[in-house]
Order: sequence, then structure tokens, then C-alpha cells
Amino acid sequence: MHARRLITAALLPVFRRVFPEAQPCDLLFFGGAYDVCSPLPAKYGLDIGADTVYNILTGVSVGGSPLLESLESRGGFLNMTLSPAAVELLAASAAGRGAGMPERFELGANADCIKAGLLHAARLAPDAGYVPCDEGARRALLLTLFADTQHSRSIALKACETTLDNNRRRPILGAGAALACACAIDAWAYENTETR
Repeated sequence: MHARRLITAALLPVFRRVFPEAQPCDLLFFGGAYDVCSPLPAKYGLDIGADTVYNILTGVSVGGSPLLESLESRGGFLNMTLSPAAVELLAASAAGRGAGMPERFELGANADCIKAGLLHAARLAPDAGYVPCDEGARRALLLTLFADTQHSRSIALKACETTLDNNRRRPILGAGAALACACAIDAWAYENTETR
């Protein structure tokens, strides 16, 4: 949830220069092949030119680094890919919260089991990296950091489960990325108890 707020806070002021009524709900975090999408051009019926795309791409930063690696306008959507520096910042922030190994858990595709697998992968990782080179692992990391509903958490857990299976065959998760995913899953349980 923290990751979504950070991305939204960085993007909205820049978007509002082009789309004055842009709202947080205009940013979609589970948009297929891209990290973040927005239907703002379609919503306002605007064609976005290359100069506007460039201004948005270069006008958004987070932690002193560019937020976006790429931005394209296609079919009324703005499709965005986060820069490695932004992914590292989000993952490091999540990992800094820490997560504890569950005392007991049932095997399967549940949050505690996957969190335990991620913590184990973090201990065995050959490097400390926060940004996976593997696209599936990178996607799993971002989905886990962005998940804020039961449905999005299910999607993130499935992506983490697939990533853990792949990581057993060939190391694709750095310790930082695995820990960030585990900490995000741990934070979900904390958020659930706060809303009761």
C-alpha cells in the first residue's frame, strides 16, 4: 500500500498539468504487461503527442531518480514501466519493515507458506539485489508491493509462488527482493487487523 501511495504522489501532480481533474483512481496497478497504466487520454478524449509523453516521462522523479523507465500512449492508455531505481526504492522501503517467520503454517498457496518460502529464499540468495533481472520475479515483486485488496493479493501470491518455483531451479531472486515480498505479505496481515 505504501508503494501505491508513493507512485500516486509522484505521478498525479505531473498528470494534472495535462489532465487537471486526474484522480488516484485513474492509476491502475494491475494493468497487464505494464507496471502502471492510466486511461486518462481515453477519459478526456485527448490524443497525447510525443512531446507530452516526453514531458511526463522526464518530469516525474522519486527519491532523486527518474520514476519511469518508459512511457507510451496507446489505445487511449498511458502505459508506464518503472525505472530500476524506483523499483529498488520501493523494495528497500518494504524490506526495511522486516518480517518474521511464521511459527506454523499449512503448506500450499497461502500467505504464511509463501512468506516462509520467500524468507528462506532471502537467506539462500547469492546476492543482495532488490531488482530481479527475471521479468516474472520483477512482476511478482511489484504485484506484491501494490496489492491492497483480497483479489490483488491472490494475484500477487500466485506470482510469488511461481517465482519461488522458478527460483528453486535457477536463482532469480536477490535477498532484498525476496525480503521485500515477504515484508509486504507480512504487512497485509497487519493492515487486516487494523481495519477490524
